[in-house]
Amino acid sequence: MIGTVFAVMAVVSLIVSIFTGSLNELSNSIFSSASSALDLTLSLVSVMCLWCGIMNVFEKKGIIKKLSKRISFILRFLFPDAYKRGMCGEISANISANLLGIGNAATPLGISAMKRLHSINPDKTRASDDMVMLAVLNTASIDILPATLISLRQSAGSLMAYDIILPTVISSTLTVIFAVTVTKIFSKVF
Repeated sequence: MIGTVFAVMAVVSLIVSIFTGSLNELSNSIFSSASSALDLTLSLVSVMCLWCGIMNVFEKKGIIKKLSKRISFILRFLFPDAYKRGMCGEISANISANLLGIGNAATPLGISAMKRLHSINPDKTRASDDMVMLAVLNTASIDILPATLISLRQSAGSLMAYDIILPTVISSTLTVIFAVTVTKIFSKVF
């Protein structure tokens, strides 16, 4: 669907630029945008590689297990079924990556955690409460250090890229509290 929308936008842009005589501006815009997109991609990939490597080292050194023990009271409340079965390692690694604002690095950890949660789900046709909570926490996560957003701001030339930390922490914390509350209420009702 998104490919169709993009194709329609490209064709309409081409037709409009032909009729308005701005085909030269369109071609210049295409090449400059491609260059900007490549620069942005390289900066984001480098940040993602750095944090994926750090998370891999943390996992191999047992730091993720230690973190899981430290936040066990939270995991017990949020993921009761997974906690009973001792399956909170990947979940805590995923939450840790999201806390650091590296959602791209959190994705493989989240997929791994979701697969493990699905394996213990008795009803394979619908998501368990723990699976729904993991999806909610991945969507509305607390960002203590929004690394990806800071990287985007720096690559865009922001002189004060770190000024967003406090507002991000406040807004993301309030969002998580609201999302978890609604999820817990709906899990009891439905």
